[in-house]
Amino acid sequence: MKKESTQLGNMATLHAVIWEQYSETLKARLKVKPNWQDKTETNNSFWLLQQTKAVTLHFDEKRNRIMSLLDARSSLLNCRQQQGQPVNVYKEILKGWADEIHFHGGYWLRGSVPSQQQTAMAWNVLLHNEKR
Repeated sequence: MKKESTQLGNMATLHAVIWEQYSETLKARLKVKPNWQDKTETNNSFWLLQQTKAVTLHFDEKRNRIMSLLDARSSLLNCRQQQGQPVNVYKEILKGWADEIHFHGGYWLRGSVPSQQQTAMAWNVLLHNEKR
């Protein structure tokens, strides 16, 4: 019982810390999301971070979906590892752009939905080429 109480307190603290870091503009964009009130009352930090990612990746529901998809693909293809940037950080950036493409209903590999093996092979090729 005490562990559950501590966990609920920790979840509330985490949610509050995340929320307080946001600008008023970002808060306003998140408050109009469906289920915002319910998710806030339950201190659902995972939902909050997912919605924040969607907003900060420049997702705009009113924007043409095809243009958003093309912008995301362009950003993925033009993304380069910076001098001194660790590979794991670079991989997370690439994954973020791949997630945005998927979020807009596209795939970052040609053809149909890529298998896990195809995705893993593509990551390895991409990372191997960037190390040169």
